[in-house]
Amino acid sequence: MTALTHVNLRSANLDATRAWYEKYTPLVAQGQVQVGEIGEVLWLQEPNERTGLVFIGVEEGSPVLQGAFAHVGIAFSERSEVDNVADLAQADNCLEREPVDAGPAGYLCVATDPDGNLVEFSVGQELSDFQQYIAENK
Repeated sequence: MTALTHVNLRSANLDATRAWYEKYTPLVAQGQVQVGEIGEVLWLQEPNERTGLVFIGVEEGSPVLQGAFAHVGIAFSERSEVDNVADLAQADNCLEREPVDAGPAGYLCVATDPDGNLVEFSVGQELSDFQQYIAENK
């Protein structure tokens, strides 16, 4: 299975972001949790859908503010699929981040498209994985 899972963006105020999206869209918060040094993560998704928006709360000095960050997330079923994409991207000189185990973000790599946009390829980053991480880290 290959599926678009999320678009990830920065947020200066997660409470305001959550309130705005819940007011103007059918998206509702599926969870919010601190993820290491990355920051607080908010996942918004329409009920019974597989795709959502993920926001990272950023403060001045956050490592998330350094360099490009916004990205599209695509999920695979197998780690080998992530590795295959990484090999292709490396050969094409567009691999931004080599495959890595990234906690609740699963096993992932990041490549750049021809316009320089970041695309994250992962395994283990479904909403259910995120919700399990929240439950285990409350």
